[in-house]
Amino acid sequence: MSGIIPMDEYMKALITSLIAGNMGQIALLKLQIEDYESLLGQNKGD
Repeated sequence: MSGIIPMDEYMKALITSLIAGNMGQIALLKLQIEDYESLLGQNKGD
């Protein structure tokens, strides 16, 4: 049994990694939205 991670520790690690992953995805989405808005702005200028 010594090789098995305790459930609490496993859940903490899982939640932490999920939150970190979501933060990364949100950051990427924000960058994509900003790029899209800047493209729209350029098109309006023409």
